[in-house]
Amino acid sequence: MGRFLKSDKMAGVTSVNQLLKIDVQTKENHNVYSKIDAWFRAEKELKSAVDSQTKKKLTDKEVMQFKLECKDFLVTIVNKTMEKSPLKLWHGICRS
Repeated sequence: MGRFLKSDKMAGVTSVNQLLKIDVQTKENHNVYSKIDAWFRAEKELKSAVDSQTKKKLTDKEVMQFKLECKDFLVTIVNKTMEKSPLKLWHGICRS
């Protein structure tokens, strides 16, 4: 979650309860595209990537689009994982 969420949203999390309360869908909780961590290997490949049609380096717009797509993927994965998590079920049982 720290790959795309703002650090201030993750800083105060000390329990599972607090982790489950973070809304990963809310855009205000997301980092700007330049701070999205697309993993070391992806970052390295982006710097040397060449467009197959034009044989030129990728533009900043294409890099931004890639990082935003990575963020969308991560948001979807984290959201699905949190929905199906036994911790979510446990949280619901304990609250009732």
